[in-house]
Amino acid sequence: MKGVPQAVLIDLKKNRRLWEDFRDIMVAQQRRNEPRESFEEVKAILKKQRKNNGKG
Repeated sequence: MKGVPQAVLIDLKKNRRLWEDFRDIMVAQQRRNEPRESFEEVKAILKKQRKNNGKG
């Protein structure tokens, strides 16, 4: 359509924060189908790791 913007050009050297945001979004999209662990599962894993390392 005439007069409707189709794209933008962003200088990522000047807008480094945006680049980091874009990268985070891409990584999240790539990982969206990976298995997930609940918060409780992660706490248990970390607790077990601490015990095995002699810090718990």
